[in-house]
Amino acid sequence: MEVVTRLAIADASTFLREGLTRLLGDAKDLLVVGQAANDVETMELVEQKNNTDVLLLDLNIPKLEAIPILLALKEQKLPTKVLILSHFPDESKLLNSARVGARGYILKSTPSVALTEAIREIS
Repeated sequence: MEVVTRLAIADASTFLREGLTRLLGDAKDLLVVGQAANDVETMELVEQKNNTDVLLLDLNIPKLEAIPILLALKEQKLPTKVLILSHFPDESKLLNSARVGARGYILKSTPSVALTEAIREIS
């Protein structure tokens, strides 16, 4: 029996969230269990579901951005692993996100095969 990695996608762009959900839906071992458009929705999703293995988190998600979300996940000892999504390689923010718990980052311009590989690697 194949293990399924449960994913949540947190990004302000509905287009991106829906596109990633469709794209990742083609993988038999990945399942999108929820989507969020901002920090509040992201925390509610992860806390309520409590079955999210990997969170794809936009580095610049509206309201608080990624760092406070990572800190909250860490503080609550939630087992969710975080992969940061970013348009541009903002080295300072990416290093800070790694320091507080992000398992990696991937640029939004990255080919889909690399995204699925990165998810599998951290899950």
